[in-house]
Amino acid sequence: ALIAIAVAAIGGIGQAGWEMIAARSISLGDLLMLFLYVEILSMVKGAALGTREIPIHTPIALAIVAVARYIVVDVEHISPNYMLFTSSSILVLVLALWLIRKAPNNTNS
Repeated sequence: ALIAIAVAAIGGIGQAGWEMIAARSISLGDLLMLFLYVEILSMVKGAALGTREIPIHTPIALAIVAVARYIVVDVEHISPNYMLFTSSSILVLVLALWLIRKAPNNTNS
């Protein structure tokens, strides 16, 4: 499964790069997407070569960036209420990340 995820992430990087070259422009949404792909590859590398575990803070941080990317890319099509709920989800994720980092039994400090 980790190999499939890594191959898909590398394919995504290639596709995103190709689309930026074809469009002759790079937007913030494109950069955030590339960041997500790189973080996914980093998570896979850590799980495959490191401790064989994926620290919980990594997927939470990925989720924060993914939701932020969604807001940046689709800001014109999001209603104010939906924007409030979506940005609130980022706040909840950030609070969860903060709580995990502050936990006394955290080995990733």
